[in-house]
Amino acid sequence: MKNLHNLILVFIILSLTACEKSGSETSLTGKWKLTETLADPGDGSGKWVSVKNSDSYLQINADGTISGNNFTNFKQYRVIDNQQIEFIYQNGTPTILSYKLSGNSLEISGGCFEACGSRYKK
Repeated sequence: MKNLHNLILVFIILSLTACEKSGSETSLTGKWKLTETLADPGDGSGKWVSVKNSDSYLQINADGTISGNNFTNFKQYRVIDNQQIEFIYQNGTPTILSYKLSGNSLEISGGCFEACGSRYKK
């Protein structure tokens, strides 16, 4: 019986550790530093450009608020699904953008007539 109790305890600890690790790798919340931008002039020639020596960042909080010195026109966000996020402007108007989250990398795109986007690292 003692061995069964110990085995169950080890299983619970391993399960909790695995869940915490996978959740932290793909968490949208946190401070994101701007690393690349994309702006297409309308002819499909736009390319991702590295942002050097930038202090631009986006802070995404678990309570649905955002802050930072990038995306300053927005005050809140809501995740729609694993590809779309809704940002709420300071005046309350919503806009839906696309996003890709992979480990410590975040890409947000859309909201422009032509292709545009921002890439971030945690």
